[in-house]
Amino acid sequence: MQMVSRTSKHSQLGDVSTPHVAGDMTEAYIKVSETTVSGGAVTSVQFTGLDLESDETYLIYVLLKNATASASTISMTVNSDATATNYYAQTMIRSDTTAAGNRTNDAQIGYMNASDFYHGHLFVHKLAGVNPWANYVSCYNATATVNVWNGAWVHNSTTNVTTLTIIGSTASSIADGSKIIIYKLG
Repeated sequence: MQMVSRTSKHSQLGDVSTPHVAGDMTEAYIKVSETTVSGGAVTSVQFTGLDLESDETYLIYVLLKNATASASTISMTVNSDATATNYYAQTMIRSDTTAAGNRTNDAQIGYMNASDFYHGHLFVHKLAGVNPWANYVSCYNATATVNVWNGAWVHNSTTNVTTLTIIGSTASSIADGSKIIIYKLG
């Protein structure tokens, strides 16, 4: 099991001058799954066998490279449900000195320009009897500007989440070397 430190005795006390050791961890993120795309570009990456209702929260790192000469919107769907109207989303996109908010029905979590990258940190949550929801912050390049896209979506079903799928809107836009890691709080 690979763990990433979340808190430590020292940081809880506000003392960050003392080096932390593994025995100091009071909580940790435990890796649930990791994949690196290889063998050719793909349109989507799917994770199955999840149990979000038991785990309650996933932290997901998404590091994608765009393999195409076309831009691609990035989405994350639950339980293979790609029906846009089943997701209620609110986003804020910031570019240079401009910011714009948007309310949509979709599972979008970001965007990749042609032959560029997407880097996102997502939290996906689910409690018994409650709709699953995701909140995220991501960035992508726009020539001399770094754009920031953050927001949240809620899925309209209270069913447990057992599958998550990261999807590019452009065919084969997720390049070799792209990586996705899912952690749960231990």
